[in-house]
Amino acid sequence: MVFLGALAAPQSDLYAAELVLGEIFANTVEHAPGLVEITIDWTESYPTLSARDRGPGMASGPTSVPLDPLSENGRGLFLMTALARDVRVETPGGGGTRIVATLPIERRPRGVGRTSEVA
Repeated sequence: MVFLGALAAPQSDLYAAELVLGEIFANTVEHAPGLVEITIDWTESYPTLSARDRGPGMASGPTSVPLDPLSENGRGLFLMTALARDVRVETPGGGGTRIVATLPIERRPRGVGRTSEVA
C-alpha cells in the first residue's frame, strides 16, 4: 500500500483499495495455495491489479450480498465489486484464475507532493 499511497491523489480511497487487495489475497490463499503472480499497471488514471494463481479455477461467482451476511465465505467478490471501479474474473489458458480489479485510487497529478504519510 505504500507504493499506491505514494502516488495517489489525496481524495483517493486507500482503505477501499486495501480491502480489495486483502480479499484478493485471502481468496488466493484459501482456494489456490502456491505461487501467485501479482502485477499492478498504473499507465491510466486508475491502477489495475491483476492476481493470477495456478489453482483449480473459479467461476465468476456471486456479486450480491450473501444469504448470511455474517458468514466468512461468499462475500469476497461482493466486496471487491462494491469497492473497486471494475472487477473481472478470468480463466486463462493453462488453468488457474486471474482476478483483475481496477482500484478506486486516482493518480496524483505530477508535481503535486505527498500531503500525509501512508503506512
